[in-house]
Amino acid sequence: MKPSFNPRRFTRVFPFLLLAVVLAVAGCTAQPTTTPGTTTSTTTTPTSQPSPSLTIVAPANGATLPPGDITVTVQVSNFSIVDKLGQANVAGQGHVHFFLDVDAPTTQGQPAVTAQGTYAAVAGTSYTWPAVPEGAHKLSVELVNNDHTPLNPPVVASVNITVAAPSTTPSVTILAPTQTINGVGDVTVTVQVSNFTLTNKLGQANVPGEGHLHYFLDVDPPTTPGQPAVTAPGRYAATADTSYTWHNVLAGTHKFSVELVNNDHTPLVPPVVATVTGDVVAVVGKPGLVITSPTAAATLPPGPVTVTVQTVQFTLASTLGGANVPGQGHIDYYLDVSVPTAAGVPAVAASTNFAAATATSYTWPDIAEGTHTFGVQLVNNDDTPLIPPVVAVVQITVKAPTPTAGTLQLFAIDAPYPGVDHINVTISNLETHQAGGAWTSLSPNPVTVDLMAIQGVSQLLTSLDLPPGTYTQVRFDVTACAVQIGSQTYQATVPTDKVRLVNPFVITLGQSSKVFIDFDASKDLVSTGINQFLFKPVIALAVPTKSTIEIVTQGLPNGQIGVSYSQSISWVNGTAYMWSISSGSLPDGLTLDQKGVISGMPATPGSFAFTVTVNDKNDPSISDSEDYSVRIAAVGLPLIVTTTLPTGEKGQPYSYALSVQGGTRPYTFGISTGALPAGLTLDSATGLIAGTPTATGDFVITLSCTDSSNYPFTDRQLIRFTIVE
Repeated sequence: MKPSFNPRRFTRVFPFLLLAVVLAVAGCTAQPTTTPGTTTSTTTTPTSQPSPSLTIVAPANGATLPPGDITVTVQVSNFSIVDKLGQANVAGQGHVHFFLDVDAPTTQGQPAVTAQGTYAAVAGTSYTWPAVPEGAHKLSVELVNNDHTPLNPPVVASVNITVAAPSTTPSVTILAPTQTINGVGDVTVTVQVSNFTLTNKLGQANVPGEGHLHYFLDVDPPTTPGQPAVTAPGRYAATADTSYTWHNVLAGTHKFSVELVNNDHTPLVPPVVATVTGDVVAVVGKPGLVITSPTAAATLPPGPVTVTVQTVQFTLASTLGGANVPGQGHIDYYLDVSVPTAAGVPAVAASTNFAAATATSYTWPDIAEGTHTFGVQLVNNDDTPLIPPVVAVVQITVKAPTPTAGTLQLFAIDAPYPGVDHINVTISNLETHQAGGAWTSLSPNPVTVDLMAIQGVSQLLTSLDLPPGTYTQVRFDVTACAVQIGSQTYQATVPTDKVRLVNPFVITLGQSSKVFIDFDASKDLVSTGINQFLFKPVIALAVPTKSTIEIVTQGLPNGQIGVSYSQSISWVNGTAYMWSISSGSLPDGLTLDQKGVISGMPATPGSFAFTVTVNDKNDPSISDSEDYSVRIAAVGLPLIVTTTLPTGEKGQPYSYALSVQGGTRPYTFGISTGALPAGLTLDSATGLIAGTPTATGDFVITLSCTDSSNYPFTDRQLIRFTIVE
């Protein structure tokens, strides 16, 4: 009998059947699997693993390398590098194939190999290709299985490089500054030099491939072959260093250049130059200070030197010695001393080397020949330095110009003419003739001379530098002659021909020659009728053979406030009739009398430069002048009174003691700049200069004297003297 299907019975049995099946399945999947020699573990559902990756660390893509061996280095992630080349594959492990100038093969199941010499199989992360020649090359790497077949998907990396011999061409690159420079004042230029050896052989013979650097500021570097690549002083600097600092750079746009040059300062061929243009800008709240003149490395003649500065982000206030106010104060000027910058300490120096001012310029008087350093500093009201200090320094050379000519000084003099108030003669086309040469114009413009105003005195018509030599004559045109009698003026008839004055005179190199056009109005002016005149020149050219007066006092001693001062100025030849200060001024409290004596009681400290002039009694046109400089020291400070030393003779004993006033004894003497002639010494305790000189010449030294007070003060005095045969 065929069994029948009972739905109700199935409904009762089905849940139990379903439970049995679930339990059976669960029992199978939860059953542990063991292998001999391993730890029992439970199998779980696999999770997703990161994909293998490959990166070429070196060389970089686009790199240029020299010919030879090239090492390729890679970085591998999520893949184990094992030394099982040719063995059975194991998921997640294998090695690296390196390729040169071929594409990495990626066909599945096929060994990823190429022609011999174009690939290498390595169980490591680097491989060196030997002797890679010049040219463009492709470097590839690939992760492969143990049997050398590609992964699925393939894992490949490539870079392109260039192999080329290193350049031997010299080059220079400016690393700094960039286009914006914050803060006025100092700007440092830093460079990088390649294929060129920097040597400190400036001015020596050239050696190929070596030399030094020339730095330029706001000028184009000279590049003419064979010519020194130099510009105006202060605009270039020669050094073997790869950096140079420009000082006193103002706000604004500036061009910084650098050039490689040979030892003898000439440019390379072809020239090697680098330039950067940058804007120097003031920084808000940051005080700045620059010296605008004189410029660095300038050469100036002896005499007064004015230092001019420019300040930024700082207020100059007339409150010297008052309470400090942030952002305001004054300027301290320094001469030939280090600028004091100690915080909280007044930044002062010796009175002769220091000045405090609220003005942006200060004039140092009577600067002698030599190298001098001018410093300036922004300071607080109480004279202490700012924090950080704000300082500018410039060094210059003071040197008398080398003469290339002599000077002709042409004067007019006359004798009296009775009954006439003025005789105004106008002359033009004033010329002189050099022996064997041509005519030279002495004055481009007409000159009018009142003959009645130059009786017993002289009037300078012109002063002109001329080449040395003998000149034979002077000529000119008389274009007008106005005769004034009372309130009436009458025009005299003048000659139509040139007036020619023949009398040879000599122009000497570096010297002035005085020549006089000697009118004689009593003979020049001829009355031809009532109020009618004819100007008929009767003129001589006077050439003095020798000055009839000469000041022989070469220097004056220094003085001190409250100490009586008296010094006579001596002269020779002639009879003095008038003494005067023709330029500058005497120290306060001193006067010059008509006997040539400077005397009085000094009242103000400082340095004073002035010129004393003396005129001859019988001929005021003949005179002589001498420049002097006198320092007046404050009360209680040491002062070297001696300003000149007597001339010595070579081989003869010499002895002279320096004279000092003020301060606290004992003194200590020294030499700040220069050196004594060989054979002479300075006693540091007594100030005695003694010995037997063994060399001749003119000597310039700066002597110092320091007192022994609780706060020692040092005075310095520039002195010149001569040792003759």
